[in-house]
Amino acid sequence: MKYFIIAGEASGDIHASEFVKQLRTKDPEAQFVGLGGDCMLKQGVQLFQHYRNMAFMGVIAVLRNSVSWVATSWLSRREVRLSSIIGTWPIWVSWT
Repeated sequence: MKYFIIAGEASGDIHASEFVKQLRTKDPEAQFVGLGGDCMLKQGVQLFQHYRNMAFMGVIAVLRNSVSWVATSWLSRREVRLSSIIGTWPIWVSWT
């Protein structure tokens, strides 16, 4: 089975990586793609985007980077939507 996982910050990254680790014991063939961090990367998740590239502080920084965030969000949804049309990404899990 294939999974698309989103972890928006460090603690979510830790929980998601533990989820991946535990799920691999049940399904060694499982494939993972998502938005996350180094912990997920160490568990073999193919990162679509690292969360540090989407973390912004302050109003100006958020406004300046909003196009990047919207593009990443749109591309993530597109990936899941296209994959679910052909039946390859049945599970969406999010930690934020």
